[in-house]
Amino acid sequence: MVKTDFLKREKDSLVFKGYSMEIFLPEIYIERGISSISGNILSTFGLFMIKVKEKENSEGKIYNINIPMNLSINFDYKEIFEGEVNKVNDKYMKFHLFKNDNFLNSLFLKIDSSTVSNFINILNLGKLPNFINYNEIMALYKECLELNEVDLGVPSFFLEIMVSELCRVKGNTSKKFRTIATSKSKNTDFEYIGIKDIAHFGSTFSSTTFEDTNKSLILSVNRSKENKKEVESPIEKVMKY
Repeated sequence: MVKTDFLKREKDSLVFKGYSMEIFLPEIYIERGISSISGNILSTFGLFMIKVKEKENSEGKIYNINIPMNLSINFDYKEIFEGEVNKVNDKYMKFHLFKNDNFLNSLFLKIDSSTVSNFINILNLGKLPNFINYNEIMALYKECLELNEVDLGVPSFFLEIMVSELCRVKGNTSKKFRTIATSKSKNTDFEYIGIKDIAHFGSTFSSTTFEDTNKSLILSVNRSKENKKEVESPIEKVMKY
């Protein structure tokens, strides 16, 4: 949790005491049900960026919120913002808070298995915030499980495989970040792809038989032009046999 002077506990709530706060949520969080809005209450998974002005004439500063639980937040108004936040271009829903608005309606956060589902959905969409380092993703996942008292009953290496597939070299998403990652790697050295995009980087067959035909054809043509290696999918082996 961010340790600042602009968040103060009042009874069982955490109240904003600065001048203004902006919460940036990728709009897809709302579309996919990871976040929801009821009146002026935002319910969302606690991974997002905020911009705070502590005084009216002060310059806004970006802070990272990293709480793998579901949060209930009071806001004044919301708007669509399309642009860059902390070097990430996206379409955001921007929520505005002002002095004495509840940043957390309750400090007693609800234990809920759906929170774990939200985390995995965010990962699968390729929408984890860029302030999370590559080596911190698994620790965050395990913390989310523990806080929400969830045991999936499967080895963690399945998610480790997912992470290694979804994290790609910055500027070259055809290359897995794990192939160059070191202990000194920075979170700015990689970017995420969505889980549905993985098929595009295997073979022409697997790419064109999955979603987004236009994108598949473009990537497949480029793969052929560059003479890139085709990774034969299991179904191709069966069909050839």
